Amino acid sequence: MSTQADVCLILEGTYPYVQGGVSSWVHQIITELKDIRFALLFLGSTPEQAQKRKYQVPENVVSITEVFLFEKLTPENLQPGKVSAKWKTEFYGLLHSFYFTRSEERRNAIFFQLLEYLETGKSFTYGNLCSDFEAWTLLCEVYEQFAPAESFLDFFWTARFLHLPVWTLFRAIPKIPPAALYHSVSTGYAGTLGAIASRRFHAPLLLTEHGIYTKERVAEISQATWIYDTPSPYLQLSAGLGTFKQMWINLFAYLGALTYQSASRVIALYQGITALQVEFGADEEQI
Repeated sequence: MSTQADVCLILEGTYPYVQGGVSSWVHQIITELKDIRFALLFLGSTPEQAQKRKYQVPENVVSITEVFLFEKLTPENLQPGKVSAKWKTEFYGLLHSFYFTRSEERRNAIFFQLLEYLETGKSFTYGNLCSDFEAWTLLCEVYEQFAPAESFLDFFWTARFLHLPVWTLFRAIPKIPPAALYHSVSTGYAGTLGAIASRRFHAPLLLTEHGIYTKERVAEISQATWIYDTPSPYLQLSAGLGTFKQMWINLFAYLGALTYQSASRVIALYQGITALQVEFGADEEQI
């Protein structure tokens, strides 16, 4: 029997390492659909989160792949890699367009173009993003455009930490198991990896939301004490929040919208939350 999955479940911070409603739901689906071959793509914070499984994984799970978004980078990844000047010019040009375009459609197209460039520039590292002159120039330009009244030092470290899990997500793309269908139980990082997988393997993406991920992140970040912040008029998505919290919220808002727009079908628990899904980027016809 082929080991390729029929369905790849993309699970952020849930099954099989965390107990709870979503995890129990996932376990029930796998257990009851015995003729379906499942691959599990688990996204966690650090390897410590996945030391012990909370569920006995059924036999129709053909693979378990783990990605840790805040795992410590290797020394090799922190050192800038050697890529051609032409590649750098084109890559940072696209990155500049991504941040400054006002068209959501154009931004999404650039997003996938950037992924294609990272495929060809395999020696490009997170160290490049931290050390390249082009990266520094772009960072300064973004600062001047969106947060000129803020502390540059605070902006610098917020931007660096904000991009780290996204970088890890991109570098996890080769780990995505091939499947006939991808099913994410949230937007956010998991949904984004689902959107990438759907495009990479020409397979549909199904999104099932038990809670509205973007709304949950807005609430969490609004109350977070680990993000230094003062009220600011910049980067507004949620009124009354400062720039650095807005930067995090804007990230999750973008990842959420990208997931919605990449999904063939969006499943909601009840009619009442569909308005929120549409507000955050879903097409009502797909829900």
